[in-house]
Amino acid sequence: MVCNLKKLLIIAVAAVLVLGGCSDSPLPQVEKFVQTEYKPGLRDGEQNEYEQKDASYDYLTFEEAVSEFATDVVIVRYVGHEPFGERQSLIEYEFIVVERILGNAADRIFVYAENPENINASVDGIDRAVLYKPGDLSFDADTEYMLALRKIENPLSHTHEDGFTFICNIVIDMDNPGESMMYSEELSLHSDELEFTDELSEDDIIAFIEELTEDNTPGREFVQSDTTRVLISDSPYVFVVEVGELLVSPRTDWMSTDIYHVSAVQVLKGDVADGHEFLLTFAADTVKEGGRYIVAVEPIEEGYDDWFRLTSINSLFNFRRLSEILEFIGN
Repeated sequence: MVCNLKKLLIIAVAAVLVLGGCSDSPLPQVEKFVQTEYKPGLRDGEQNEYEQKDASYDYLTFEEAVSEFATDVVIVRYVGHEPFGERQSLIEYEFIVVERILGNAADRIFVYAENPENINASVDGIDRAVLYKPGDLSFDADTEYMLALRKIENPLSHTHEDGFTFICNIVIDMDNPGESMMYSEELSLHSDELEFTDELSEDDIIAFIEELTEDNTPGREFVQSDTTRVLISDSPYVFVVEVGELLVSPRTDWMSTDIYHVSAVQVLKGDVADGHEFLLTFAADTVKEGGRYIVAVEPIEEGYDDWFRLTSINSLFNFRRLSEILEFIGN
């Protein structure tokens, strides 16, 4: 179905769950977790090889990081933070949005990061040591901050639907710009075009960011409805699939999923041939090997037909509903 190289890439992506770090793209370009021996078909309690704590990041300047990866830039006030997840391997930060520079963030947002106590990070591609601690951040409730964020673009994530990740720990202090941070250092060490000093005005910062992000792609919106007609209508592909071999079952605080080899027994919607084989990511423990299901899905990356994901948490249907779903597609 896929070549060995592509399969290795897929395993690596599954291991990090395409979340966290400086990049949130389907194939991370700047985050490389140390991998141990791959063992297929592991389930909860046997996932230590997917809970890696050593990570390296390709170095990005401030301008590169924001222009390449920001889906949202907002000015916020800090509300609070707390450990997140069953293993508490993440930290959830809560903010009230004061102003939107890029994107359509909600009035109250939640931003997630790895717990700095659980990860050893290094930065490659710079000629000096950078002491980077993802998630090691501090905020003052009386200060306004500008955050460059990446929207969490996975409908199966455990995180809040208005969830984001930080980009390289970028935090701009709007009251005292000289106190702004990137990685775990002063932001001025990483900006090539703008000198972040306390004399820098808020208007100058906003104007610079607006120009820097004018070509950025907004975060994707996922189907929020639990109505079958809407789910089918808003999903680009609808298949009857037969579930084959389990590839891997990641269980982390980001999400819990099962990734299976599947075959499209019948294509109800979308330009894919009947019998096409691919990988499909399900919510954990929702399907069984050999079972047939109806799924509303989309590719993990535009134009990529070797790996699909559900368009929402409600996009898995019992095969007995085939006639009903065919009526929705016909209308």
